[in-house]
Amino acid sequence: MIVETAEVLVLRRGSRATLQCPQCGGRVRMMTLEETVVLTGASSREIHRRVEAGEIHFAETAEGLLLVCLNSLTAIHDPED
Repeated sequence: MIVETAEVLVLRRGSRATLQCPQCGGRVRMMTLEETVVLTGASSREIHRRVEAGEIHFAETAEGLLLVCLNSLTAIHDPED
């Protein structure tokens, strides 16, 4: 028996915030960790590793939510590439 499944992820335009990036200094799109994983194909662990290494710009909300600077994602790519 073969079972096929499909998954659809919707990223709403309003779900990304335009904020001042602490590292860039400019107003940029800031994305959640989940959006960053979908956009880049990298694992959440890889994103956290790069944030801690200073390779990706980020901000944290008062609630502790990680927001990633879209402009700093140019170095991230699918690990299978």
